[in-house]
Amino acid sequence: MTRNRLLSLDLLRCLSILAVIILHSALYLLPSSDRAEYLPALIYCALCISCVPVLFMISGALMLTDARPVNIAAFYRKRLPKILIPLLAWSLIYYIIYCFQEHSVFDLITFSKRFFAGLWSGPLWFLYMMAGISLMLPFVRPVFGGETQKISLLFVAIIFGAQALQIITQLLFGQNLNTYFVGALFPFSMAYLVLGNALFRTNSALLKKRITAATLFFLCAALVTLGGLLAKTHASVPLTLFYNHPNPLVMLMGAGAFLFFKDWNPPATSKRARFVMWLSGLSYGVFLSHVLVWMLLARVLTGMSPLVEPLVGGIATFIGAALLTWAIKSVPGLRRIIP
Repeated sequence: MTRNRLLSLDLLRCLSILAVIILHSALYLLPSSDRAEYLPALIYCALCISCVPVLFMISGALMLTDARPVNIAAFYRKRLPKILIPLLAWSLIYYIIYCFQEHSVFDLITFSKRFFAGLWSGPLWFLYMMAGISLMLPFVRPVFGGETQKISLLFVAIIFGAQALQIITQLLFGQNLNTYFVGALFPFSMAYLVLGNALFRTNSALLKKRITAATLFFLCAALVTLGGLLAKTHASVPLTLFYNHPNPLVMLMGAGAFLFFKDWNPPATSKRARFVMWLSGLSYGVFLSHVLVWMLLARVLTGMSPLVEPLVGGIATFIGAALLTWAIKSVPGLRRIIP
C-alpha cells in the first residue's frame, strides 16, 4: 500500500467532511411545507447522506487490512485518547455555548449527565460511535483482515439485507421489523468498515470503472430523493426511512463515491497532492468545529435562495472551520483537542 494510494483516502476524507457540512446546512429546510424550500433540501441531503458511511469506509480501509493478532492494550492506548480527549473537550465547548445561549450557569452534574448520555447536537455522536468501534476492532480485525473478500461481502449483504427488509416492512405494514431480530445483528457502522476494506482491496475491472461508480451514486441519490418526496406527501411514511445511514441505497451511494475516488493517484510531490494531505490533516478539526462556525455564519447566510444556501453555507463553513482548526493546531497546548 503506497503513499500515493493513501492519497485517495485523504481526498475522500476531505470531500466527505464537506458533504457533512452541506448536509447539516440543508437539514433545517426539510421540515418546511414550502416545496421551494424542502425540494432543494431533499436533493442536497440525498447527495450528501452517504458522507458519514464513506468516513466509516475510510476507517475500514485503514484499520482492517491486517489479520494478525492485536496487542489490545497497545491498540487502546494509541487510539482511544485520539477520540476521548477531543470528545470531552468539544463537549465542554458546546456545553459552555449552550449555557451562554440559554443564560444558564455551568453545572458539573448537568454537564456529566449530558456527556455520558450523549445529549449533544452536531458531530459529536460520531465520536461516541467511533469509540465503540475502536473497542470492538481488536476482536473483529482477525476475521475480516485476511485476503478472502467473500466473507466480507456476505457480512455486508446480511446487515443491509435486513435494512432492506426493514424498509419493505415499514412501507407494507406501517411497522418496524422485529427489534429483537435487528438488535441481534452487528451495527451498520461495522458493516461499512468491512465494506470499505473490501472495496479498497478489490481489483475488479467493473468496479474500477468510474462511469459505473458515478451511475450507481446518482441513480441511488435520485431514488432516495423520490423516497423523500413520498414521505413529504404521505404522513404515514417517515422521512428517516429513506434518509438514514443504514439504508441500502445510501450504502450503494457510499460504495459508488468510494470507488469513484479510490484510485485517485497524483504524484505525491505535486501541489494538489500536498494540498489534499494538508487539508486532510485539518479535517478532524473541521468535523468537530463546524457547528460552532456555522452558528457564527448563520445570520450572514439567512435570506439566500434555498437553491444555493446549503452549498454556499457549507463551503463557507468548511473554510472557516479549516482556518479555526489550523489556528488551534498552531497552539501547542491545544493540539490534543484536535489530533
